Amino acid sequence: MSWNNIIWGAPEWFPAVILLGVLALVVIVLSLRRTPGNQRIRIITTTLKTVALALLLLCLLEPLYSGLRPRPGANLFLVIADNSQSMLVSDHRQELNRAEQLAPLLSPDASWQVRLNQDFDVRYYQFDSRLEAVEDLQGMDHAGLHSNMHQVLQSASNRFGGRPLAGIILLTDGNTTDALGPGQSFKNLPPVYPVVVGRDEAPGDIRLSLKTVQQTNFELAPITVTAEVTGDRCQGRQVKVELINEQDEVIETQQLAIKTDGEPQEVRFQWNPEESGICFYRLRAGEAEDSQSMLVEATLENNEHSFLVDRGGGPYRILYVSGRPNWEYKYLRRAIHDDEEINLVGLIRIAKREPKFDFRSRAGESTNPLFRGFDNDTEDAEQYDQPVLVRFGTKDAEELRDGFPTSADQLFEYDALVFDDVEAEMFTQDQLTLVREFVSHRGGGFLMLGGQESFASGHYDRSPLEDLLPVYINATKKRGESSQFRMQLTREGWLEPWVRVKPSELEENKRIEQMPAFRTVNLVRRDKPGAAVLVEVRDSEGELLPALVAREFGHGRTAAMLIGDFWRWGLSREDPSNQDMSKSWRQMLRWLVADVPHRVDIDIQARPGQGADTQAIVVTVRDEEFQPLDNAKIQLAITPPDGTEVLLEAQASNRLPGTYQVIYMSRQVGAYRVEARVTGPDGHALEEEVAGWTSEPAAAEFQQLVPNRRLLDSLAEETGGEVVEENKLERFARQLPQRDFEINEPWIYPLWHQTWIFLLAIGLLCFEWGLRRWKGLP
Repeated sequence: MSWNNIIWGAPEWFPAVILLGVLALVVIVLSLRRTPGNQRIRIITTTLKTVALALLLLCLLEPLYSGLRPRPGANLFLVIADNSQSMLVSDHRQELNRAEQLAPLLSPDASWQVRLNQDFDVRYYQFDSRLEAVEDLQGMDHAGLHSNMHQVLQSASNRFGGRPLAGIILLTDGNTTDALGPGQSFKNLPPVYPVVVGRDEAPGDIRLSLKTVQQTNFELAPITVTAEVTGDRCQGRQVKVELINEQDEVIETQQLAIKTDGEPQEVRFQWNPEESGICFYRLRAGEAEDSQSMLVEATLENNEHSFLVDRGGGPYRILYVSGRPNWEYKYLRRAIHDDEEINLVGLIRIAKREPKFDFRSRAGESTNPLFRGFDNDTEDAEQYDQPVLVRFGTKDAEELRDGFPTSADQLFEYDALVFDDVEAEMFTQDQLTLVREFVSHRGGGFLMLGGQESFASGHYDRSPLEDLLPVYINATKKRGESSQFRMQLTREGWLEPWVRVKPSELEENKRIEQMPAFRTVNLVRRDKPGAAVLVEVRDSEGELLPALVAREFGHGRTAAMLIGDFWRWGLSREDPSNQDMSKSWRQMLRWLVADVPHRVDIDIQARPGQGADTQAIVVTVRDEEFQPLDNAKIQLAITPPDGTEVLLEAQASNRLPGTYQVIYMSRQVGAYRVEARVTGPDGHALEEEVAGWTSEPAAAEFQQLVPNRRLLDSLAEETGGEVVEENKLERFARQLPQRDFEINEPWIYPLWHQTWIFLLAIGLLCFEWGLRRWKGLP
């Protein structure tokens, strides 16, 4: 009670009350002086008489206690209950699951609901993947696959925006499957009062969580999957984890022992899939069969996890350009002979100038008479001073017919370029600039090999390719020659899977020791900022020189192989079949094209702010010069787990040109495939692209079995609410009207008209009279 809330109904009685009070006080003091006896008893009786008279005098002023309370039915109050599957979990040493424990509180006759309805306009909702209005909270089936708590609260707040929403009572265990979206926070919500359902003691369970899926260019194990296994109340038990493909075949099994309850333990699988394209795999964890007593788990829904592996994207086309026939092209062709993902196109110069024969023809003729009669113009006819080029692996007779591409639409159809033993003078300045744009804008890969006319020997310093290369060219000292250049991997090289050939460090070191010594290395001043030296060579004097350097450039990547006679590895007696060398070339070429964009790319983006299983399927379309292509028609063919194809039209994005998207919510559990069918503005069909994703709401729903009190505490603190225990819900509903709300009404409580005031005054006077009689005072 605050004195600020006290008002006086009869303030005109103040002078009379003061006068009567003074007179009464004088009479009491005088009577006290004339009364003999114990001093302490005299003070007590005087105090009792004074308080009693003061209460009676205050009643003459008609004191009233006033305040504000919520107008009944004017303010909204939401009661939202969790209807997801996690509410079916039975806590440790509890016979009833969380839903059964909560059932008595959900009855419409529950005292807290009756009290809440007296003061507020109460609306009832249940939620899993979305918010659903209900008449009451009884009869929930708890079959929801999601707990989109963040999305549900934002939806509830937006639904009643502008209306007097007093607060939200949230009945949940706090285990949510979604997250706040970008720019979202709890602070824009009304006060939320979470009621935590469940106990903090975890039941017995084994759960699996997927951490990373990495795809590398390391041929022996290009796929690496890392997961964590966590056990509750199963310390010391043996757990097996299986890697399973789409045909339900077990590829590999690993076994581990749970060391500590609640502590994650890492498990890693590395393998080389035989399938190409979009592939789906899953990990499954469970107690090993040789356990003496099987663990009764709280749920099996968190024992499996599916994931996607994209082994498609090809065949990638790589243009190899060489100034003369050499060994490197032979070994490259041999390395990718059986690789269906790489198509190597060769453009090799076999002569710098066409042989000039002395034909008996007109004096001063500059064109080749062999081409006379083919309706060639004088400017387009074959000239005597043009180099002689040979093409290998072209798709048709027109490809590279005029030599190295001179336009973006011709060059950008390749995914990577390899220059070997060719000087810069073979290309025009426009062609060299086009190569630079090929890497920086198109996102292609570029590799320069260390032939005798590469780098400084090919006069690439001060050319448009000088910025492209990952090293600074040394124009003064071009090539170093020695009889003993021994190769070794740097620390960065050991971390790059495509640089290694063997699966273990011991085997890799043995392979490097058995490699032949090289004799020629292109000298450079140093590597550029941002570049990584992956391989070095040591000369006979012990000096280390960079041999393989790589870096990102624009949207693409570049590499420099500075060893001039790398082909000597192919002559090694330790590897007569060249398996290690072929594997090294394949991995290097795959690294060049690993992240090269296509004309049509699909990006599956999770939208946690719109729901746990809401994806934005974003399609990026480019023209022949890799400029954004607008006005294209995008049809998405989505195949859900049941195999029924769904066709959707992607809409152009308002933010980025050449970008189209569709928002899709996964309603089924399992693997999804999507194929983008693109038609250009001219009606011409572009290449099709395939992508996919997995939907596993149960794995996220049961990833944590104990209530997430930390999240609920944070939710209550940021919104101005408080966490309410189940057994204190009735008291909370009773005290809730004392808070401040948007629509209130005044109320007055007449203190002077209360019986207990008069009874208290009479009781004090009677006690004073009895105390005096007991002590024999007059």
